[in-house]
Amino acid sequence: MVPIPFLYKNLKKINTSDNSQYANFLVNILNIKSKNVLTRIEKHISGKNILDVGLGIGGIAYSLSKQGYNVTGLDVKNMSIFEDISPTLYDGNKMPFDDLTYDTALLAYVLHHCKDGMNVLKEAKRVARRVIVIEDTYRNSFEKIIISLNDMIGNGEYYSHPYFKPDWWGKYLESQNYNIIAFEEYTVLAYKIMYGHHLLFVIE
Repeated sequence: MVPIPFLYKNLKKINTSDNSQYANFLVNILNIKSKNVLTRIEKHISGKNILDVGLGIGGIAYSLSKQGYNVTGLDVKNMSIFEDISPTLYDGNKMPFDDLTYDTALLAYVLHHCKDGMNVLKEAKRVARRVIVIEDTYRNSFEKIIISLNDMIGNGEYYSHPYFKPDWWGKYLESQNYNIIAFEEYTVLAYKIMYGHHLLFVIE
């Protein structure tokens, strides 16, 4: 999830070597969510070369880079708020990389924003040996309303998104003959106020 669009569009770019109060303040805010993601995915990361699909504002890529990973960002537009973190731009269809270029591809809260999320997943699997996915999901109508509101408020996206329940994802991944390494649900309060139910799965 990226912040409300008018906020990130007007942010001064962060120099990652800058220790100013401004830079530290923004990085600390980004780290709230990035640390939650890293805690979930760290044990599943394979190798050092990571493709961050849907780079967004770059918070997760920044945190991974600080831990010594070689991170390449990929997105349909450049929304990074970091001076030295920019995505490779593409049209959202075929990723501009050879087969198995990366050790791990990460898609954190990305697929439900894509025109064809299943193709994005297939392309990620083509260019990386392992794919880690975190998606918003729901178990009942209340949770579906909540995650829809989160996208409206957090991303300014006032339209319907293709969210899927965990059992749908399980059946889909099996139908594609993916090797499912991990498949787990969890609930968090992002920034201590935004409720969300999520699904993490890892395929090879």
